[in-house]
Amino acid sequence: MKKIILLLLATIFLQCELTASAQDENSTSAAPRSGGRRGGRGDIQQSGNETATRFNLDFPGGTPVQLVKAIETAIGKPLNTIISPEYGEVKIMPLKLRSVTVPEVFDALREGSVASPFGGGGGFGGGGRRGGRSLYSFRSTGNREDSIWVFFNEQQGAPVQRNVRYYQLGPYLEQYKIEDITTAVKTGWAMQHNPGPEPEISFHKDTKLLIAAGDPEKLKLIDSVLEQLKPVPKPSGTGMGAMTVPRKDEEPRE
Repeated sequence: MKKIILLLLATIFLQCELTASAQDENSTSAAPRSGGRRGGRGDIQQSGNETATRFNLDFPGGTPVQLVKAIETAIGKPLNTIISPEYGEVKIMPLKLRSVTVPEVFDALREGSVASPFGGGGGFGGGGRRGGRSLYSFRSTGNREDSIWVFFNEQQGAPVQRNVRYYQLGPYLEQYKIEDITTAVKTGWAMQHNPGPEPEISFHKDTKLLIAAGDPEKLKLIDSVLEQLKPVPKPSGTGMGAMTVPRKDEEPRE
């Protein structure tokens, strides 16, 4: 009799164990998988302890501030960004992306700016040198959606052209000091706020030559300054309005 009771108890215990195991398997299969659904607007993707929002972006092109606003609208929350005032008017290429995260957008933007043919002149990237390319995007140390993203714009490719020009200042130095002329030139360069280094200038006292070396576009400012400081010719004694005084032994003419 005892053997029968023990056998029944063992059977009941084994059945309970099998039922509990089946329930655990059902719970595991019903749980959502990490990563979620891709391709939707504003979908959440979980990776470890981090959460990134996947979204669609259709950006027609514009400034860094306009790109940030477009991303914030797509993800439904603000980004931590820093944009220097000198880069505020940089032109960013159009972007049309699907099911991407914020780091993926900025990675694609960086790669696209290098490959873009609009690196210089008035095209995308703004302020680029002729013949070079403009590398721009946002970067951060954490590379997460909630990181602090800093915009950068770096010139790549062809080096800056450097010319050497000579200016004869002899006539100018009769009315001005060399310091007055060079100060006017340097002040003009500082007010232009153009990227790149200022040209180098040196004055040769023996020949009274001003020697300048640098960007040919910036050297044009020296011509403008000298044009405005052009010496005024001295009046001659025989020009119009000059009076002829007769000699004492000469009869005055009727």
